[in-house]
Amino acid sequence: MLIIVVFPALFYIAYKLIILPDENKYITSEQALKTIRDKEPYLKAEIQKLSSRKSNSEFRAFKLLSPGKEDAVLNSIFDSASRSGIVVADTFFLPVFVKKIEDEKKADSSADTASETLPMIGEDGMPIGYETDEAENGKGLEVFPVKIKLLGNFENWGKFLTFLDQSLNLHGIRLLNMEFNNSGVAEGNVEIVLPYL
Repeated sequence: MLIIVVFPALFYIAYKLIILPDENKYITSEQALKTIRDKEPYLKAEIQKLSSRKSNSEFRAFKLLSPGKEDAVLNSIFDSASRSGIVVADTFFLPVFVKKIEDEKKADSSADTASETLPMIGEDGMPIGYETDEAENGKGLEVFPVKIKLLGNFENWGKFLTFLDQSLNLHGIRLLNMEFNNSGVAEGNVEIVLPYL
């Protein structure tokens, strides 16, 4: 009788100590594998999205606006507005202006004109960085300004500017003003400048 009671008790103890932990490890590893497989499509899509964003930002970093491609600017503006939920009330193409290089030199800082040094000579025997009369009378950089009248809440403004930054070529914001009404909606203008190629 003692054997009938002891043998099942020993078997039960051996089952709990030896066999059951292995089965629990197997069940846990199967659940972890299932969780990873469930997240795999999401992770692949996220990796693809991030890699495309990285390649787009590297590609657009050095692109300038080509003359005759102003319609691409409008497409980027309206695409950014629709993605952000902001309302574009109006867009204006302002007259192209020329930003002279000497204007930037004056604005940067007051250079020491007393201590002038001779410029370095390049491989072709011409001075590097030396200003000639031709450079002083040069055209400078042509800039294409676009003024956009927008209407939306503060979050939509932020999204719009983020999406616009991602979709436009090399550009800058020359003017940004917003006025909030009583309902928290901001109405204002953004002036974007794009240098021509």
